[in-house]
Amino acid sequence: MIMQTPLKLAAIGVLALFATACASKVQSPVGADIRSAYALVETRAALTEGETVPDRYDRSVSDMVADPDAFTNDHGSRLAEFVEDHPGLSDDAGGERMLGFLIEEEAQALAQGHFDGQRPARLEVEVTSTTFPNAATMMLVGEVIAIAFDFTLVDAVTGDVLAESTQPISPFVNRSAGAGGGLLGLALRGGGDTRHLMDLQAMASATSAMLNDILSGGEIDQFVNNRITVNPVPDAAAPAVSSAPDAADEQTAPVSR
Repeated sequence: MIMQTPLKLAAIGVLALFATACASKVQSPVGADIRSAYALVETRAALTEGETVPDRYDRSVSDMVADPDAFTNDHGSRLAEFVEDHPGLSDDAGGERMLGFLIEEEAQALAQGHFDGQRPARLEVEVTSTTFPNAATMMLVGEVIAIAFDFTLVDAVTGDVLAESTQPISPFVNRSAGAGGGLLGLALRGGGDTRHLMDLQAMASATSAMLNDILSGGEIDQFVNNRITVNPVPDAAAPAVSSAPDAADEQTAPVSR
């Protein structure tokens, strides 16, 4: 990951807020023709190669796996499911796996109800960049949490691309603490395992909400719309043609002598 200086991060935050305030809304280009032809059967999410979650987040996920009872009541059934599916997780990719898992679960739950067709589709999400809070940025500009992603919606059988992003999309991530910068903001934000899990959940929720708006045909910002390409719905596969002659052919076929 390319490290950003606190001042550069502050400038990025100001530009993002300005763009959000000035953006016009348009309807997502992902149309009803796709949703009526397909059923969203699966969502897959992963971080792009080389993109990582800070070690402190990995440790928090490992601690949760080691003692899931300390977290499941506060963070819901999805985290309990993650713990069940990842027994003995102790490597340094716990944060990446958790972020991918949360996006898969939430994006699938939000978007699948908009699809009512018969052909299976799969949503593939690639997290291209992340920004996590740290002491330097908290002191200068307050809490900074950001995520950017690419997506591809494909026919799960043929691999045909139905819709995709052409540039990374960066949704607004709700700050998980209502504090600004400075010592007070740093103190109010706190830290530890629970806070780290809340950061990952906030990123996943922002990503999933944006994907839901895109896939449901809802209103999205113009600059997001400009980063999406939609292809015509491919024709359904033709039924297999039998090579055996039918009864009429057999009746009319000439008899060799």
